[in-house]
Amino acid sequence: MVFQSYAIWPHMTVFENVAFPLRVGKRRLNNDEVRKKVCNALEQVELGDLGERMATQLSGGQQQRLALARALVREPQVLLLDEPLSNLDAKLRERMRVELRELQRRLRITTLYVTHDQIEALSMSNVIAVMSAGVIVQEGAPREIYMHPKTQFVAQFIGSTNQLSGQFISRREEGLGLVRTEVGEIACGLATDVSPGADVVVVVRPESVILHKKRPPEAANVVEGKMATVMFLGEYLDCAVELGKAVFQTHQPHSLQLRRGESVWVEMPAGECLALLSESSRKES
Repeated sequence: MVFQSYAIWPHMTVFENVAFPLRVGKRRLNNDEVRKKVCNALEQVELGDLGERMATQLSGGQQQRLALARALVREPQVLLLDEPLSNLDAKLRERMRVELRELQRRLRITTLYVTHDQIEALSMSNVIAVMSAGVIVQEGAPREIYMHPKTQFVAQFIGSTNQLSGQFISRREEGLGLVRTEVGEIACGLATDVSPGADVVVVVRPESVILHKKRPPEAANVVEGKMATVMFLGEYLDCAVELGKAVFQTHQPHSLQLRRGESVWVEMPAGECLALLSESSRKES
């Protein structure tokens, strides 16, 4: 197990920290066996040259790898990582995500990764289990969880999402349905538990929303909105658009010149929208 705080022993060297699990418990190893296993574990996490250094002399990323080596040295069948990257800065956290993923693939150890960080969950997992109040509410591949959430809670919890409350009217062709909302009727995909007349929430991801300066002539699901904020984030423009009482977040390319307060046309492609049973309706049922 790798703890959130790493639990590195400051009075020990790097080597001694990793060796400690081998020197306690029922099965004791001789010094040669301990050295061989410790050196192998340190090499796996790229700390092979730092065995004699004091643990407190390591950087944050190195301490994280030290905690991982200590967990690996006993060659476990299952590895539990409890938010191991939460104490690192953003750039180091991004780098360590890649390193942990590659290490897990190389060692082929079943790993249970506990996190509240959605990016970590999506980028590092083969399977994600979303829990609410101690109960697993959805389990599946990262793409499935992100693109096809089964409940409003999962849609809100995994990634950012925009929502429009409405009432499901009818089913249409190609598995789509029609939902009446305060900004008009929206064509969208349907969750399996949605029936006509039900109170629903239409969800659409920020990257799926398209803004237009002029109304597109043939597009469906197009409503007029008002720019609330425009922020330059380097990779894209982070925009907030007022749609009635709702505020939609959307990511737009730099080439689109937008100003706060101006009117825009908001397109929500039907294939990117999903109607989910509202949490209030779910509780009533």
